[in-house]
Amino acid sequence: MKKKVYLIQPTYRKMDGKPLKGWNFFHHSINLAILSALVPDDWAKDTCVEYFNDIDYNTDASVIGITNMAYDIRHAFDIASAFKRKDKIVIFCGIQDKFSEKALGEICDGCFYGFPSKSEFAELLDAIQNSKLKQAYHFGLHINFPFDYEVLRHRKMRYVPLISSIGCVNVCEYCCHAVYFKGRFRLRKIEYVLSDLRSISEWIKYGVFLDSNFYNNRHYVLQLCKEIIQQKIKVTWGAQLTIDVTDDDEVLYYLKKAGCRTLIFGLETVDQANLDYMDKHYQVEQYLRQLLKARAAGLYVVGNFMVGLDNDTVHTFDYLYTLICKSKISLPLVNILLPVPGTPLFNRLKEEGRLFIRNEQVFMEKNPVYSVPCNKCYFDPAKMTGYELEYNFMKLYHKLTRFRNILSRSLVRSPRMIPNLFYVNLKLRQEYYAMAKHN
Repeated sequence: MKKKVYLIQPTYRKMDGKPLKGWNFFHHSINLAILSALVPDDWAKDTCVEYFNDIDYNTDASVIGITNMAYDIRHAFDIASAFKRKDKIVIFCGIQDKFSEKALGEICDGCFYGFPSKSEFAELLDAIQNSKLKQAYHFGLHINFPFDYEVLRHRKMRYVPLISSIGCVNVCEYCCHAVYFKGRFRLRKIEYVLSDLRSISEWIKYGVFLDSNFYNNRHYVLQLCKEIIQQKIKVTWGAQLTIDVTDDDEVLYYLKKAGCRTLIFGLETVDQANLDYMDKHYQVEQYLRQLLKARAAGLYVVGNFMVGLDNDTVHTFDYLYTLICKSKISLPLVNILLPVPGTPLFNRLKEEGRLFIRNEQVFMEKNPVYSVPCNKCYFDPAKMTGYELEYNFMKLYHKLTRFRNILSRSLVRSPRMIPNLFYVNLKLRQEYYAMAKHN
């Protein structure tokens, strides 16, 4: 058996069934850089980021590793099936939900949860070589080693994904990550984060920390920022954080000084009852003040929202539009709530008889139910109809993507940020017309 592994980061398919290619703002994953760094020296390897390159189904690798594709599990199934027809050993890497294991177990030779250590991954490959591979492995959260950014170096990327931690203190019922992490998180040693930043600074100017919550540990954030400043690492970056960071003047100051320019907030909703149900300890009435404070600190905000939560009504869309405009959010990302198999949300709506999705197997059908943004309603909303939810979502997206609104969000004080903000907001406009075409 040839000791060579082919690691694949699949893309998503849009609702028209076409693979997402080159639309590279929302969809970068860190998994490939992590997994590539785990491959032992005595194994050869090739890698594929399907967002940019086609998969080589004629590879001479004996082992195929496919990273997590929870929202478009059918695409991962089809990739695995194609390689199994060529008598390859196929493993599914880093899964975080039981549905993925169940769906892929019938086609893959093995699956593993979490991230293994280097020695554990070497043992897994040895098990493959010795025909002793188990169906499922449950690893921990091993992230304390330098990642292999060479696998991303020659891609046409606007930013490079980074992580300083994994997991999150929040346990939201709609989140598949929360099912796995259960409110836990693991901090990465700062020396490895700095190593990654120095590595990417040689070939790209922008990075984004994909931590579920970069602000999990205040002391850690301050220490990391101070080290970036002291070592004079020249990377402009953004991070996913919770909105309460805006009330921490010291952290805001060091974020900006260390090169952070973009704060990505999972604001989720403009209704306090919705937020309370999620057990998120933030106050909607403080959002406007907090968002304006971030802008005053010279930081730009990407705001993530969902519509269709149980306390949302047809009036929610106007409230959301007003907040986005008044708070000067630089990039508003809005989706209709999607019940994902394996999450408490999916199970609750199913028990209440409110799912339009027949069952979990809908996610295994040829036409994906998920797209970015998600503009389809697959459940019965509590305080409006599914039609009203979809109609008002499209109406909101149309308003957000008018040219005057795009220009308002893009014309900022920093000349370097103007083209970036204009580009990503223009992409929102293109997405609106793509949704309207297939609506």
